[in-house]
Amino acid sequence: MARKKSSKHAFSGVFPVVPTPLLEDQSVDFRGLERLVRFYIAEGCHGLLVLGSYGELPYFTFDERLEIIRRAARAAGGKIPVIACLGYSGLREAALFLEKSKKISVDGYLAVLPTYFSIRHEDCVQYYNELGDHTDRPVLYYHIPQITRISPSHAELAELLHLGHVVGIKDSSMNLPTLKRTTSLRDVAGIAYFAGSGLLLLETLRHGGAGVMCPIASISPRTVVGCHNAYRSGDYRTARRLQNEIFSFLPVLNSFSLPAGVQKYGFKVLTRVTMSSITPRQAVIKEYLRQAGFPITSLVRSPLPQISEADKAAVTLFLNKK
Repeated sequence: MARKKSSKHAFSGVFPVVPTPLLEDQSVDFRGLERLVRFYIAEGCHGLLVLGSYGELPYFTFDERLEIIRRAARAAGGKIPVIACLGYSGLREAALFLEKSKKISVDGYLAVLPTYFSIRHEDCVQYYNELGDHTDRPVLYYHIPQITRISPSHAELAELLHLGHVVGIKDSSMNLPTLKRTTSLRDVAGIAYFAGSGLLLLETLRHGGAGVMCPIASISPRTVVGCHNAYRSGDYRTARRLQNEIFSFLPVLNSFSLPAGVQKYGFKVLTRVTMSSITPRQAVIKEYLRQAGFPITSLVRSPLPQISEADKAAVTLFLNKK
């Protein structure tokens, strides 16, 4: 039986994907994490996504994940919503995490499908239904086919979003047809569509989406928040200018070896197809923040690639041009 959708959520706007800082021994730098949370709040972000892909979700233990979301929620202090990413290899561990996190003041969960083995659409529906049996907090569907290898059809996506406890979607496919298809589901009351890339912020807002959960907001929250707020207030000229500025961050997320303009053109071509992989740039994001003045390291959890000397120099050059 479909549950009634929660009326308590109000997820919209810009949610940076909070990096998880590490100390030299690769343990979690909780003080650095709390500083980042306070920074994003001060910059006007509308919410936070903790333990997302750019928060290195797969590489932390069960207990570390609980403590990471506990510290982030405590630092946020209820000022803005905190969504925790949920990703395990099976339902049993995911359900246990939901049970253990009941006393932590997170506002919802972004759940990625467990797809070590391929699963059918009916298995996906059952998984999200069973998650709902273990929490009374809203759940968002994490659409990231580059990782899960699952791309639901229009009808299948509509069924997932009709589930009573599912209140939204984070779409990291960076695919315009998927964006338009999903935001056209007007019959799904209360569904919040979030793009997984700030590069699609204006496209998302133009099609009635709620906002973005993205790594560019992790390094330049004021730019992304400014673009969102300008569009919402009807200042479309400023919104377009800031969207172009967001595109200037493409080298940080993709590669420093090509001009941003070339990468922008390539990105617009790729949004018409399904991307097959994700380039890990977590260390570059952390190095950017470190060079911008945050007392954190650029270290990432093994086996993610640590930052190269060439990319360190490229970050310095990039920041000097800003």
